[in-house]
Amino acid sequence: MENFVPQRTQIRKRTYMYFDKESLFPFGHGLTYTEFKYSDLKINADSFNPSEVIDVEFEIENIGERDSDEVPQVYVRCLNSKVKRPKLQLKGFKRVFIPKGEKAKVNITIPVSELFIWDVRKGKYLIERGDYEILVGASSQDIRLRKKIFINGEEIENRNPYEKNIAFNFDDCNGVFFDTKRDFESTYVIFSGDDSWLLFKDL
Repeated sequence: MENFVPQRTQIRKRTYMYFDKESLFPFGHGLTYTEFKYSDLKINADSFNPSEVIDVEFEIENIGERDSDEVPQVYVRCLNSKVKRPKLQLKGFKRVFIPKGEKAKVNITIPVSELFIWDVRKGKYLIERGDYEILVGASSQDIRLRKKIFINGEEIENRNPYEKNIAFNFDDCNGVFFDTKRDFESTYVIFSGDDSWLLFKDL
């Protein structure tokens, strides 16, 4: 056990991307002195390649009684992914001043290359092939507009049961800790209770 330095890590569902309970203050939460209406969501295509750019356009109308700023946010989520993905990922936002009774067009661009993930099965970055959803809203829990698109990326392969599968490269978990040596050559899985588990899909 010489030179062993435990580096304990607990896996938890945190931030707006993974938290699955009700938030007191969702990401993007803030007060305004008026009310805004979102409409007319347009996206420049229905299908995209990894080298292309997603152009998101929509309209915001100030239907309240005061001039005010609004900070619309654009989120992306992958539908039916083969691996565990964030519920939402913020990919763009913009502060817009809109006088009462007036409208403003908002344009936010998202390079498809920003939708990459780390594939723990093959140990590389990739953009997963499949359906995605573009969501526009005032916060992560106040989504006003949404539209589905298709990304022509790479398929995530099944795990090879005859190859070494590292414990930390799991798909999902509950109630576990990981202790590792400083050089990360050895990983120890600690289950904190009877309901603890690790999930490895597609073996």
